[in-house]
Amino acid sequence: MTVRADSPLIAAFPSLPLPLLLLAFSGCIGGGGESGSESDATATATATSTGTSTGSASETDPMESDSEPSTGETEGGLVSTAGPEHCGTIVDDEVWAADLNPHVVTCDVQVEGGTLTIGPGTEVLFANNVGLWISEEGGTANLEVLGVADAPVSFAGEGGSAPGQWRGLGVFPAAGDVSLAHTTIDAAGGLNATAAVFVESTDLHIDHVTITNADELGLDFRRHGRLTADSVGLAIHGTVGWPVQIDPNWVDTLPAIDSDYTGNDRDGIYIKSSGTDWRDVVRSAEWEVLGVDYYAIDSIRVEGEALEPAYLTLLDGVVVRFAETSGLGVSLEGGAAGLLTKGTAERPVTLTSLGANDRGAWAGVEIRDNADNGALRLENTIVEWAGGFNSVACVETEEVELFADGLTLRGCEKAGFVMRNGVWADGSAGLRVTDSDRVGEMNTPQAHTMPIAGVDLTGNDRDALSVVQPGAETITKAVTWRDIGVPYRVEDDIALEGTAQDPAVLTLEAGVVLAFTGQANLAVGRDGGASGLRALGTADAPVIFTSAEAFDPGAWSGILIFDAAVDAETNLNYAEVRWGGGLNSESNVRIDDASPTISNSVIGGSDCWAIELFGDAAPTLTNNTYEDNTCGDVKP
Repeated sequence: MTVRADSPLIAAFPSLPLPLLLLAFSGCIGGGGESGSESDATATATATSTGTSTGSASETDPMESDSEPSTGETEGGLVSTAGPEHCGTIVDDEVWAADLNPHVVTCDVQVEGGTLTIGPGTEVLFANNVGLWISEEGGTANLEVLGVADAPVSFAGEGGSAPGQWRGLGVFPAAGDVSLAHTTIDAAGGLNATAAVFVESTDLHIDHVTITNADELGLDFRRHGRLTADSVGLAIHGTVGWPVQIDPNWVDTLPAIDSDYTGNDRDGIYIKSSGTDWRDVVRSAEWEVLGVDYYAIDSIRVEGEALEPAYLTLLDGVVVRFAETSGLGVSLEGGAAGLLTKGTAERPVTLTSLGANDRGAWAGVEIRDNADNGALRLENTIVEWAGGFNSVACVETEEVELFADGLTLRGCEKAGFVMRNGVWADGSAGLRVTDSDRVGEMNTPQAHTMPIAGVDLTGNDRDALSVVQPGAETITKAVTWRDIGVPYRVEDDIALEGTAQDPAVLTLEAGVVLAFTGQANLAVGRDGGASGLRALGTADAPVIFTSAEAFDPGAWSGILIFDAAVDAETNLNYAEVRWGGGLNSESNVRIDDASPTISNSVIGGSDCWAIELFGDAAPTLTNNTYEDNTCGDVKP
């Protein structure tokens, strides 16, 4: 049947377009016994014919198809405006819908303008080595994939499910809104594509997307490529490589809800910066458990700004594995930043090696002085196998205040921790250092901040805390050193220099051991600053001053007490002073013009005198024991 321009149908419905008019009267055209002739079918085909994407040259003949002609009623009410074959560039709005399933992409499709909408239930097959690219040439374009739970959209290879059958989906910086809902993407990542889905310098919204059988990567985010904050439901399985690669700054955009990143050749989140401009975390972010570990191939550096600090929070159960030359740095370049690890006893946060469990297998954690002290908290956290690659410890800090509660440092090369003019924050507890070269190191003026509750510093090659004064710093206020279960290893002289209003009094509690290296000494008021030394041992737990290196006379210099010492605050009770008298001091205890009290103590093994007095020295010496002093007990 041919409808002429002067047909009564057109006259009766002058405003109705011819294709819809034909559909409306298809019952009349095709009805009545044998009236459904070839010409009738041809008219129907003309009314429902579909266009193709630019560059396509395909036309469907209903007489050669087993399917029923489209009635325009598809999932979501969408009707294809192009297809079923697609090839070339799209610059205007276009719809691919289930009415023309399967849609076949025969060559690369570049969407450079308008919105490509893919309706519920649509099946898209890709020929070998082709893909779908959004704004690759810089045109602003949108992609809306509108799958639903009971009618998902499918992207698959025309040649089967072997990884890399087709290239994949690429989203480039100029893209507008790109959203995938209830979509499966199978067998992509071929022909030098980096992933089944590639996103560069823009964001992608996902709502229950499944990626299977990808070659190399499931999702590849580069140069601030990321997911939107409301993305949910990401499943990646069967990938030849990693499920996801992403810059450090946007790791937190990966969803945990309804997500599964397992079943790949390498199960984990591959964190690798896509260039120097994308290597830092410059915004506050929380990393949560995704069911797989995080793998830091490059160092993670947290660097914010004064008005917008970057706080990285690692939630309970998170495991981050670091490559040999990588580490976790906070404010290394002076950015305002913080690090908060919020593990629990049952689900600690773990920072570890991605390689062998050997000391120094990665660099460790380094925190510098521009970090926000209020945002430096390591709770129920394990840092292990670090201290390598030019680092000095599992955890290294510089002029910051670090809070720790349940921190374990294990398998550390060089030291468990090193604090340069840094302190442990009030309330810190549960510090454990084990299986390491040595416990750690602190500057002498800050050593009093060491926690003691729940502390275990044993099981190392050297069970001792090194205290140092590399810049000849002095203790200038009253502080107390407590028994930490291992000796304080005194690497440099301890100098006490306070003021008349605020004397620098060092109190050593029962059980404290000070082990001095080389020719180090402890000097009270040598430079005229009001000071004091209170060694408050007990019969069962004396305070011990001894050598760190050899039990030989003169192995260290001894205790020096000068006339600026506050006599009432200079008292050794139940103490042991052994192996001093080195470096021309000639005594375990030298007293110049001062009157301290020494009682119930053992003083022995001196290179010369046990106690040597100068000037107007008038100590009170009560119930002391002198043993094996080369020159004698008290001079004069």
